[in-house]
Amino acid sequence: MEMAKKRQYLFYTTEGFTQAPDGVEIDNCQILAFIDAEEERQAWQKFKVENAWMEGRGFSLQGEVCRELLVSEGNRNKDSGMPRFLIRPASFTDLPQIMEIYAAARDFMRRSGNPGQWIDGYPQETVVRRDLENGDLFVGEWLPDSGDVECRGRSALLPCGGTLDVPAVPEKASSVGESQSSEDRPASRTGTIAGTLGSCRRPPLCGVFCHKSGPDSTYARIEEGAWPDNRPYYVLHRIASAPGIHGFASACIDWCLQRFPVLRVDTHADNRPMLHLMEKKGFARCGIIYVENGTPRTAFQKTVDK
Repeated sequence: MEMAKKRQYLFYTTEGFTQAPDGVEIDNCQILAFIDAEEERQAWQKFKVENAWMEGRGFSLQGEVCRELLVSEGNRNKDSGMPRFLIRPASFTDLPQIMEIYAAARDFMRRSGNPGQWIDGYPQETVVRRDLENGDLFVGEWLPDSGDVECRGRSALLPCGGTLDVPAVPEKASSVGESQSSEDRPASRTGTIAGTLGSCRRPPLCGVFCHKSGPDSTYARIEEGAWPDNRPYYVLHRIASAPGIHGFASACIDWCLQRFPVLRVDTHADNRPMLHLMEKKGFARCGIIYVENGTPRTAFQKTVDK
């Protein structure tokens, strides 16, 4: 019997202690652990077992957050091997940044010879809100490399100039950069912790995309080809990277295929970067489909046998 493939989960908390250079305490999201598990519930169980000491030191375990990480070769820092992007479900508080990313993407399309794909302000805010309400919208955050945070004494010096209280890590604990809320904090060992999410402010988004289950009504009709099969599938729509971010689209595709093995994508004939990515990632060109406004798109599918 084939064993289920394990995924990696990131645990972080908002209960850590962060102090700005002027002495003002500010919110932070401190990384607590990376856990390998088959699914999120199992990850939580392992996290509680391996970090049982936390509840005895004042943590409620109600402020901890668990997010599945994409850990593929395309989403690793070359030096540390750690993931570069944290992909998580989008929230309505992300909406202003999301709309900025989409606006920048439309401008990039126009400047790169693809003015006809996203027209009339597409995707409009109503479309984005629908994706959010349906739970189909995801965003990426930059996950700092281990070299970005350095432990010195009882504090970690942050890239933005603040400090983060970092106690010593118990020898048998798998957590990285654990913190305590009790007054009796032991001194930290000198070294490097995994990083801090939102240590001085929530990190800017790296990109956004819609990932949802089929069937997609625009894929029912296909010309100049055919879909390779009628298997259940997911679709990837409305993907965009923030200006200056590289590798996000490739990482998103890997993430989607980890979640479900059949992925369909469509793009405009003038979208040369996306067409190149489809070829690079091993997608099969299946034919021509028509989106809701009646304009054609080149359709692709990739299937990963697990």
